[in-house]
Amino acid sequence: DNEWSEVEVTQQGGLPFMGWFVKTLEEEGSQGRDAREFVVEAKWDDDNEWSEVAMPKWLSITTGADVAFYAGKRVSLPERRGKVVVFQTTASRAWFLHRVLRSLICCVLLTLVSMVAAAGRGHEARWLAKFTMAFSLAIQCVSGVCFALEGSILAMIECFLWIPTYLTVVLALFWEKRFLHFLLLSVVADVAAVSVQACLVDGEYTASFFRNNVPVQGCVLFCLMLWVKVSRWHALQKSRKLVEKDQKQYERVWTMHVGCDREEATLRLLENKVASINLRGHVCRQHERKRFNEITSVSHGWTTQTPDFLLDSLGFRTVPNTIDLSRPVTSLDQLYACASVVNAIVLDKLKTWALQSDGMFPLESASGVQTELEFRRWSDVEGTQDEELVKWSCLKKYHRATEKVTRSYGYDTSRLLDVCRHAIIFETIKDLSRCLDVIVGDTDVSIERIKNRFSRAYDPDESAGYRDFSINLRLVTPETIALGVEAHVCEVQLILKSFANIKTLNGHKRYIAWRNWRGL
Repeated sequence: DNEWSEVEVTQQGGLPFMGWFVKTLEEEGSQGRDAREFVVEAKWDDDNEWSEVAMPKWLSITTGADVAFYAGKRVSLPERRGKVVVFQTTASRAWFLHRVLRSLICCVLLTLVSMVAAAGRGHEARWLAKFTMAFSLAIQCVSGVCFALEGSILAMIECFLWIPTYLTVVLALFWEKRFLHFLLLSVVADVAAVSVQACLVDGEYTASFFRNNVPVQGCVLFCLMLWVKVSRWHALQKSRKLVEKDQKQYERVWTMHVGCDREEATLRLLENKVASINLRGHVCRQHERKRFNEITSVSHGWTTQTPDFLLDSLGFRTVPNTIDLSRPVTSLDQLYACASVVNAIVLDKLKTWALQSDGMFPLESASGVQTELEFRRWSDVEGTQDEELVKWSCLKKYHRATEKVTRSYGYDTSRLLDVCRHAIIFETIKDLSRCLDVIVGDTDVSIERIKNRFSRAYDPDESAGYRDFSINLRLVTPETIALGVEAHVCEVQLILKSFANIKTLNGHKRYIAWRNWRGL
């Protein structure tokens, strides 16, 4: 009972084996005398050292080169007398599925991801990487089920222990804003998986298990997370130094405005006006019109339109002056088409608002050599030769629009609200506040959103110290309705001249570099 028995098999040139079997004792009442521990050891003829090659408890997928890692010599044999128990060390189909097929396919897919990314197709490479990790997670689950069906309980447990690691990596790829958080969870899950596996191993083999099963994946992910953190910190530091002087100038100008009692009172009045404006309850997005076949009410008065059977059959005929909140705009080309149409109409409105509030616009140099921008009131420029020198804002550059949609909006095109954007410059906050009153009182304007960067609660670090008053609005006029662009959201910025002087020329170039370093 307490002594070791040995069976020695000698074979010239070595003996390959696929496993071994143990038979319980024959006579009744011998249950307590069955083998409790046993191992299989081997040595070469010219070697005096015996080495373990098999044990009853083993994990089949823990090492790279070996089929099995032998996890312990303790075992419980069945109560039935004369029962033959077979222990196999060969790789099963589940092992082949998990270690060979999964690794091969993932290697091919990751190579393809690298090739697609090198070709400049970042969006496609990102989705292919997501598919690769999701595929790996699925194979992990299937392998665990296969091990369970084969009766390899330890291998099944090990498979399922790795599922949280793969799951957190998949979530990190799909939820990019929480990438580092999920990456950290993946590291913890990897270390926890190895630790739990060690608990399945007999105590005397735990240290050996850790030596052979270092959490490499967790270490790699931790290094990746650390590299991302350090790179991000370095980029933020570099971007901060880039605009440090400009930010100090903005803060100095802002302190000057806030320090003036009259300006301070106007700022408080401006905040109260913003609070009193009745904005729409829905999230501000670019939306399409409602489709004609989806309108059941005749209150819109459009049921008398001449039927267009082609558009009606395709479901493309829309109802003017309606917004379908369930159908956001998904095409950047559509946004630019609408913006190019509505731009001229917004420009006419801009002149009217500036005329009523002493608003200014930048003028280009008549000589063509631009050293710094000159700002003139529209009331002084309108109808004169200088009117041709006014530098009007153009549509947002296409590459910047694409950059903003991918970087900041998670490929949601409907969140891009400033393809058509204009600015009015003001000498004082009082004039700016007066322009807000004019815009709010315009019956052709539907205000969708307001960003008051002059608010005392605003954090200037978010825009490198720069402040303005931004209004997202729609123009609902007979002209825009007839042209089908009354649902398009534009942006009008109300800017103080003291801030505009710093923003122009080289200051704006530094801001763009700051924005790129921060990934905005």
